[in-house]
Amino acid sequence: MPRLQAAFRALIVLALGFALIDSAAGRTVGDLVAQVLAIPSRPILHLLGLDVLRNGVELRSPEGWAIRVSEVCDGLGLVVALAALLAAQAPGWRQGLRRLAIGVAAIQGFNLLRIVVLALVLHHAPGAFDGLHLVLFPYLTIALIGVLVLRPARVVQMAALALPLILLWLWQADPLSALLVPPANLILSVLAPAE
Repeated sequence: MPRLQAAFRALIVLALGFALIDSAAGRTVGDLVAQVLAIPSRPILHLLGLDVLRNGVELRSPEGWAIRVSEVCDGLGLVVALAALLAAQAPGWRQGLRRLAIGVAAIQGFNLLRIVVLALVLHHAPGAFDGLHLVLFPYLTIALIGVLVLRPARVVQMAALALPLILLWLWQADPLSALLVPPANLILSVLAPAE
C-alpha cells in the first residue's frame, strides 16, 4: 500500500506540474528561464574565446552557426519530474522543498553548462554536436536526476541500466516510437484540446 500511495502522489505531481507548464503562466515562466540561461551564456562563451551575439534566446556566431535556447532548455519538465520523485519519497514538506530548491539550482546550472558546451562544440567540432545533444546530454540528465534523488550506489546501478536502454533506443528509435504513437494519440484525444 505505501508504494501505491507513493505512485499516486507522484502521478498527481506529474499531472499538475505538466498542466502548469503547459498553461500560459507556465509558458511565460519557461520563456523567462530560457532568457535567463541565454544571458550569461554569451559572456561565458566570450571568456572561453568565442565571440557570439545574443538576440533574445538565440546565440549566433559570426561564422554562421546559432543556438536557440528553447523551451526544452528551460528544465521545467525536469523540475516537475524531480518534484514527482520527491513526492514519491515523501521526505516531508520542508526537506522536500529544500531538496527541490537544490535540484532546481542543479538543473539550471547543468542547462547553462550544456548550452555553453554545445556552443563550443558547434564552433570547434560541429560533427560531434548531434551525438552530444541527442545522446550524451540526455544520459547525463538521467544521471543528474539520479544524483538528486538516489543514494550513490543506486545512481551507478541506474546509470548502468540506462546506458543499454539508450543504445537500444538509438538503434531502434523509429520502430520503438511507432509503438508509443497509438497510446499517445489516445491520451491526447482525451486530454488535449482539438488542434
